[in-house]
Amino acid sequence: MGPDMIDAALEVGIDIHLRVPHTSHRSQPEDQKLFAAFKRHWRALSDMRVATRVMNGNDYILTAEDRREVFREAYELAFSFENMRDSWAITGFEQRAPVVFLPI
Repeated sequence: MGPDMIDAALEVGIDIHLRVPHTSHRSQPEDQKLFAAFKRHWRALSDMRVATRVMNGNDYILTAEDRREVFREAYELAFSFENMRDSWAITGFEQRAPVVFLPI
């Protein structure tokens, strides 16, 4: 992943979080808490968006804009500060700095 890809992701509102290599076994509980919540929110919000489109006389296929909006909303719900803090507590990770989310 190079600077161009990072810039392109930021332009469309995608945050990139980097992990320390070879630590996935330590972060598994974090993944279970955060990504399980993300998938739950993604499914519910996608279903609601499809229903809204159909009720408004549109087809049931989500547009790229729909998918970006659903992703962003599901991400914000699942990856809240509280969920991050709780998932870190499960893994034993500790917050060492006063700022958790840093802009790239």
